[in-house]
Amino acid sequence: MSEKVVAFPGCIAPGEVNTYLVEILENMLEDAKAGKLEAAIIAGVMDDGVARFAWAIGSHSTSEMVGLAERLKLEFLQNA
Repeated sequence: MSEKVVAFPGCIAPGEVNTYLVEILENMLEDAKAGKLEAAIIAGVMDDGVARFAWAIGSHSTSEMVGLAERLKLEFLQNA
């Protein structure tokens, strides 16, 4: 078989916009601008494979944020 795999089913093909990701980020941005989102941890992978990380803890403790990161990891692993 000489066909190339462009993307696995359910995955976004290289170069396509991930509209679900855009929706998530726009909703979180609206919440942040409204003062509803107080803290966040963000991890992403760029189109060149480089990982990017950002966080803003606001008035929350480091241990709360570590707990949030662990919960995110658990959610990801359970739903992967």
